[in-house]
Amino acid sequence: MLPVTVGITAFNCEGTLEQAVQSALIQSHKLIQILIVDDCSIDRTNTIAKRLAKIHKNITVIRTKKNGGVAVARNVIIKSASTPFVVFFDDDDISAPHRIHTQLKSILACEKNDDKKLVICHAARTVKYSENKYKHEGCLAQYAGTQGISGSVVSEAILCGTAKRDLRGACPTCSQMARTRTYRILGGFDETLRRSDDTEFCIRAAENGTTFIGIKEPLVQQRMTGGVDKSLNLETKTWKLICEKHRHVIERK
Repeated sequence: MLPVTVGITAFNCEGTLEQAVQSALIQSHKLIQILIVDDCSIDRTNTIAKRLAKIHKNITVIRTKKNGGVAVARNVIIKSASTPFVVFFDDDDISAPHRIHTQLKSILACEKNDDKKLVICHAARTVKYSENKYKHEGCLAQYAGTQGISGSVVSEAILCGTAKRDLRGACPTCSQMARTRTYRILGGFDETLRRSDDTEFCIRAAENGTTFIGIKEPLVQQRMTGGVDKSLNLETKTWKLICEKHRHVIERK
């Protein structure tokens, strides 16, 4: 059984963190290390994280020196991970008990004994907007099978849209898993972005020949919570920055 680091970025999530951590602890894949990076929360997040670490020996808590945003926290996880694989859990989401097992199995099948191949796996999600409002969100490459999809068609589809079924779907970090070396080779997440850094990462990954695979089954329940880094204005500003950064992809398409 291959060891996996569960990376949880945490910021002002005192009401949801413990449930997110519990969904990691009950994974059917038992060989896991849980790494919680507290991005200078000002509520009880750090206290809760440390309490959980005292109870469960496979939990490590790191607190950043200053609030740098989710991309910074994710890069701390990538740098600190000591296992071959990293899977990201958000601090306000709940993952199905078989999530890690399913995604790990799919990555290994895609590699076909070539662990030098860059592979990123996403899973579909159930997005919870309110107590009675849910939406199914498919993921990138969920119809492509274990061979996945790769190349410039992926980055162009993310930036410009597509009608092709294999290239449609989201690629959020909250449902993402890959080898640790894949994240390191690709340079991690863009720390200048406070939002949509996961989308930018996948554009860059595609431009560097990464293969994407997807799980059609919704393995994550994502809760749409608010926050200072979740405004529409910031989202719009960030997308302008991403489009400018990858302008060559848009012009090529």
